[in-house]
Amino acid sequence: MGGTELHTRELAHVLSVDHHVSVMTHSVETEVSGSTLENDTNHTIPNVYLDGPVSVTHIGINLFVKPLLQTLSYQHRRFKLIRLIYSSVFSTSLLRRSTELTENAEVIHFIYNGLTDSAMLAAAMAKRHNIPFVFTPNILDTLTQKNAWNSTRFKYLYKSASKIIALTHHEADWLISQNISPEKISVIPYGPILEGTPDAARFRQLTQIGDTKFVLFLSRIVLLKGYDLLLESCTQVWLKHPDTRIVFMGPATPEARISIEAMSDPRILLIENFDQNVKADALSACDLLCVPSRKESLGVVYIEAAFNAKPVVALKLPALQDVIEHGQDGLLVNESAEGVAEAIVSLLDEPEMAAQMGQRGYKKAREKFNWKNVKSKISDLYRDAIDEHNNRPAEYHKKTKTALQCERS
Repeated sequence: MGGTELHTRELAHVLSVDHHVSVMTHSVETEVSGSTLENDTNHTIPNVYLDGPVSVTHIGINLFVKPLLQTLSYQHRRFKLIRLIYSSVFSTSLLRRSTELTENAEVIHFIYNGLTDSAMLAAAMAKRHNIPFVFTPNILDTLTQKNAWNSTRFKYLYKSASKIIALTHHEADWLISQNISPEKISVIPYGPILEGTPDAARFRQLTQIGDTKFVLFLSRIVLLKGYDLLLESCTQVWLKHPDTRIVFMGPATPEARISIEAMSDPRILLIENFDQNVKADALSACDLLCVPSRKESLGVVYIEAAFNAKPVVALKLPALQDVIEHGQDGLLVNESAEGVAEAIVSLLDEPEMAAQMGQRGYKKAREKFNWKNVKSKISDLYRDAIDEHNNRPAEYHKKTKTALQCERS
């Protein structure tokens, strides 16, 4: 389970207070190995369940189609022709059932998390029903000239969308550079996912860390999130602060697990299975958060650290400029283990400075990133999309039936 899934779930819950919200997905499994497409193809049993007030439909792939899609999925990334065949079979097998499930929706909002075929399916459903299509692309890559987000299919999705939600101003500027109309784009960042009452002492007791300082890595433990940079930085950190513990929390790939265990150092702790209460305790207990992620659409984990008044260490990514102000509430470094180590050591060397950074981050996060604002802004966006689509006056308001789609919820 990653940030997009958690925030889709939270968005559905906060919107359900005033709206009728249902969610469609074709996978309900946590996947960190990189073979998401093959995994999603394997989950074929349709299921409907309630998650609080939100109805979730897990749409299954036709059993007759399943063997073909599984075979195609293994070569999907290598050959364009196979991608085209896969997309055609995938859409055909799901379109009818998906259209039936969304026939009463007034808005379809698709939240992207890696499989463009799902986004195309959502756009097709909105077109069939003649209702607005809202799109959150969750753009990770704005630095390379050619990437998924400026592909032909994404350009079609941008054109099809009534409204596009960007998580940062950097993302909005990039979309405009792709010739997307500024009028379509709204910047609405997520809020944090923080449950329960955090208890720092409880986490330190649970992990037997005691009063020792520790650095927290909280994310999926994959190369994209930079766990390797933190792991490589450990020896340099320990030269100045030999007792410091490094805590990795999140589902790990087999490769990441092997790398961490190969260190064979009791100062490194790996926690893969935990609930939201343990997560909250860890954020409250740590001395700083270090997630040197190589790509981010927003970086909510840094916001969650700020809500706990903790300074953060991250890479210098354009998307993070909306979240972290270097030297004020965190440190942004170049992509190297040396840079990560130097930032960690500087915060451990000067705990008073680190505490001041944490307090500045806390103040900014409470003002700028909260679900009350998210709910209000997205509700208004849905209403505007409906009004514009139907040529209704802007002052027309009513409860909105919304279908949220995230391929992995």
